[in-house]
Amino acid sequence: MSQFRSAKFLGIRCLETGRYQYELRSCLEEKNWLATGQITPTYVAKLIERCRLDQYSLSEHRLHSGLMVNTFRPVYNGMHWYIKFYFPPVSGSEADEDLAMFISVHPS
Repeated sequence: MSQFRSAKFLGIRCLETGRYQYELRSCLEEKNWLATGQITPTYVAKLIERCRLDQYSLSEHRLHSGLMVNTFRPVYNGMHWYIKFYFPPVSGSEADEDLAMFISVHPS
């Protein structure tokens, strides 16, 4: 399975099962609508589901070397969204694919 399809599937599964958390950061009210309750996990899952490959990127976390971050930029009902999350490591460098850590969820 491609990285895009895997991240999409696992991110949605984590949202549907309640296995997600939020990365603490400044400007939480502006940058993470999921964390503040301005948007539901079901809606975020719908946004991720709508993403195409050209609306996805994978990059290294800006603070944690080797930690890969999934970024989705879907468009839904004419609104552009920015969704960024990763699967935190459980031991060593192995990612916990049963937990998604959301950094950003907001309109862009």
